Amino acid sequence: SPSPSPPPPVRSPPPPSPSPPPPPSPSPPPPIRSPPPPPPPVRSPPPPSPSPPPPPSPSPPPPVKSPPPPFQIIIPPFPRLPPLPIVLSPIPRLPPLPIVQLPFPRLASFPIVLPPLPRLPSLPFPTFPFPIGRQP
Repeated sequence: SPSPSPPPPVRSPPPPSPSPPPPPSPSPPPPIRSPPPPPPPVRSPPPPSPSPPPPPSPSPPPPVKSPPPPFQIIIPPFPRLPPLPIVLSPIPRLPPLPIVQLPFPRLASFPIVLPPLPRLPSLPFPTFPFPIGRQP
């Protein structure tokens, strides 16, 4: 079998020769107008894809931070105290008050005079249209 030949040596390109400086011209050359740049190519919009976009992966919604509760004063529960016995002190008996009769001045007794009542005419004994009592 033929032996592989060694690759040819890669030659580096020769260094560029320095260009000679242009001779000074007495009058400035007229400015060379550069051609206008070509207009950018108009890209047609991509055709709408017939497949619907893939549904977004169900990620848990970010936790909604609830607003801080209003300032509260938290009172710890008080320990239950044993009920206090109700002690009724005896009410001192008051001595009975003596009944004091004040002396009223004696009123003079005036005779009460009643005018004579007028005589009422004697009414006849009433008769009833129906028999009264048990009839024999």
